[in-house]
Amino acid sequence: MSRIGSWLAPALGASVVAGLFTFAWYAAQAAEHARLQAASARRLAGLRQERIDELERRLAGEVSQQERVRELVSQRVAAEERARQEQEQRLLAATQPLPEGLRLALEAVHDVLRRSGHAGLRFLSVRAIAEKEMRGVDLFELPDAASGAATLWRAERVDFLLDRTTNSLTIRLREGSVVRGGVAADLPDDGEAIVLLAVDGPMAEERLPFLVVASGEYARPEPAAQPQAKLDPFTAQSWRDRLNRLLSSATTPLRYRITEIEGLQDARFHGVLLLGQAEGKRLDQVAEVDRLAVVVDDAAGTVELELVGGVFHRAGGDTVLPEREPGQRILLPGLTPQAAARTLTGMVLRR
Repeated sequence: MSRIGSWLAPALGASVVAGLFTFAWYAAQAAEHARLQAASARRLAGLRQERIDELERRLAGEVSQQERVRELVSQRVAAEERARQEQEQRLLAATQPLPEGLRLALEAVHDVLRRSGHAGLRFLSVRAIAEKEMRGVDLFELPDAASGAATLWRAERVDFLLDRTTNSLTIRLREGSVVRGGVAADLPDDGEAIVLLAVDGPMAEERLPFLVVASGEYARPEPAAQPQAKLDPFTAQSWRDRLNRLLSSATTPLRYRITEIEGLQDARFHGVLLLGQAEGKRLDQVAEVDRLAVVVDDAAGTVELELVGGVFHRAGGDTVLPEREPGQRILLPGLTPQAAARTLTGMVLRR
């Protein structure tokens, strides 16, 4: 080998080794770059999928929300349509005469309310009566004296609950609405109750057997005094107290009071001294009455004093009372036949 060849051989070997190292480095860099690109591609693909999933969830939510809105709108439209149809049915029913059975039933209800002192309540219409309930009812109450506001109930179901113990009648209205003083509201879930006091329970049960559901027992009346021509002082005082308690509840121009009773027979008090006092307790009238009775008219809802025989003393002169019935009558406003009968334990005359 020449001197040049011996020098070139090592140099070429070193160059080849350097080239191999350089190639390996570039190959490693290319592999790392490819790995990073693959990882980046996977990451971008994952982000794109997450974005797609998010968009799909949002779209599904919006579709579900639109479906709920459409369902609510459909329900509202259906409810308004039902209300419109019900209103048309009520208006149509109001323009047509009631069937004879319902008409007679309403007359009986109004008669019981009137006799019990609640004539301000009026059932304007009723669709049916079934299972001791009124169905499809319009109930009107006249304006209150204090507020001047009227009330209108519209209820799908109405029942009548009588408490014999307290002589109270509860009219419960369910499933409907009420307009009170111009303000409308839905009835509570358990309904709204109208409680009527001092109701003639036996009459309500007799007239409304198809509606009234009664509970409890009626209070036993005090034993009525046996008819007799002459009363002992204790019994006479007891009857004077009862009669005066009744008269004090009447809204007559004069305040009447009984000071003497001699006897009692057939619900007629004998030998009665009746005083009539004006304002300021000035004595205005004195009646010496042979026979006095309390007369009630259930149909008219009135209570009267019947004076038969005797003399009426007034400032303008004396008046002889008729000897035969009906004698002379004094109307006692503010009293009901039921209250009179209770106070006198049934010792009344019925017209």
